[in-house]
Amino acid sequence: MKGTTVVLRTFGDIPVVAKVWGVSEGIVSVCSPENYNRLSSGMGGLMPIGFKSRDVFVVDAKTRESIASGGCTVLEWNSLTPWPDA
Repeated sequence: MKGTTVVLRTFGDIPVVAKVWGVSEGIVSVCSPENYNRLSSGMGGLMPIGFKSRDVFVVDAKTRESIASGGCTVLEWNSLTPWPDA
């Protein structure tokens, strides 16, 4: 599960692409893809932040790319696959 690329539902229902750093008791710790690479390589970086699993979704690559490029700012959250332990 560590390293999985996900979409987060942030304040105002704005979608953000992130990578999973860890999971503990319904909290998914995430960071930006760039920061994930820095942390994984031991270079240091910003600490991951925790999201409730109900606000973390697994989506296809096309949707992730659209969100990351700014082409998708509104999602139908009910149609997405929730994080497995949500």
